[in-house]
Amino acid sequence: MDALIAARQNIISKLIAARLEKGLTQEQLAKKIGVSSQFLGLVEEGKGNLVYGSIKKLKEVSGHSSDYILYGLDDDILKNTNRFLE
Repeated sequence: MDALIAARQNIISKLIAARLEKGLTQEQLAKKIGVSSQFLGLVEEGKGNLVYGSIKKLKEVSGHSSDYILYGLDDDILKNTNRFLE
């Protein structure tokens, strides 16, 4: 259970960081990812969960990979690995 809580906290911190990096308010980001600003506030407080579609939109808005948002994996490592595999 502790791993689940840690994973959720990681997603919340990545969500907030992405919003602040882009200089967006909760209302602006909520609109971009297809949720209400009230719901986004609950998610940021740890009282709600984003569904896959919203996480996918968050990925697009933030410019970060899903692996970074969900698991905290370094984007540069993933990009370099992808370049190497190509």
